[in-house]
Amino acid sequence: MTMTSYSGAPPERRRRCEPHLWYEQHVDDLGAVQARVVTNRPLGRRLGRTPLGRPRPRGLTLTMPLRGRIALSQDRRPAVLDAGDFVIHDAIRPCRVRAIGPFDLVQALVLQFPRVVLPVPGARLERVLAVPVRSGPGLGELTSRFLRQLAGNLDEVRPAQAVRLATATLDLVAARLAHVSAVDGSAVPGARQRELLTPIHAFVEENLGDPRLSPSAVATAHHISLRYLHKLFRDQGATVAAWIRERRLEGCRRSLGDPALAASPVAAIAARHGFTSAAHFSQAFKAAYGMPPGRYRSWILGSVAGCRPDP
Repeated sequence: MTMTSYSGAPPERRRRCEPHLWYEQHVDDLGAVQARVVTNRPLGRRLGRTPLGRPRPRGLTLTMPLRGRIALSQDRRPAVLDAGDFVIHDAIRPCRVRAIGPFDLVQALVLQFPRVVLPVPGARLERVLAVPVRSGPGLGELTSRFLRQLAGNLDEVRPAQAVRLATATLDLVAARLAHVSAVDGSAVPGARQRELLTPIHAFVEENLGDPRLSPSAVATAHHISLRYLHKLFRDQGATVAAWIRERRLEGCRRSLGDPALAASPVAAIAARHGFTSAAHFSQAFKAAYGMPPGRYRSWILGSVAGCRPDP
């Protein structure tokens, strides 16, 4: 199974026959996400090996077997995946993929996308790269079922739906990764802290568009001291101000990639999410996502029109 770089090409089917390998793949562009369903019938057990050609900078690959069983290894992190499990790995670093078990037919969903569009903090993402994410129960089964349905319905996706579908897919994957981190004990607050943080998080989300939103305003609204509020977030490995800024930037990123908001000026989108200075917003956005907001919008929306500029 060979996973190539983002092409920006229209949906296509490819088939190749060789003495030792047969495969067929369906390729679709979903906004910033390129989706492949790869069917591979090897005579031996080795399916493929990367490096992956010329992927986009800081690209990621999600691989989920739909049928059969595969083993993937990157940076000495082995991952054995049954149907419905998935793994995310770096699309730049070498990675080996092979079939295991009695199955002679392996089918997999392969998603390729830049890191910038996956709403997972960098430190948390590094911890889960090349680590298997199991299919169930609960959120695991929900994620697996969604990805299976995505794989089975790529032919039905229309360009106007592509960006929103990609966003929904990456949001669900990010939620699953956050859940995996929580189960593993990474930055999990206690029961009392969770009781306090849940309404605090909801309050912040509801008031991101208010430029007056600040750590002091959050503490006052919840009748706790500013010092204690900072402690709650520090126990999660974050600061209040940084979390508010991260949520505002994420809201802007989503809006910039929404075709329905293509006519809205970048400054208006920034203001809608609580940024009072267009220059400050542009600097913060570039620092967080690696490119200015206008360029990011052109890049994301260009994929819907079938012509994506270089990032």
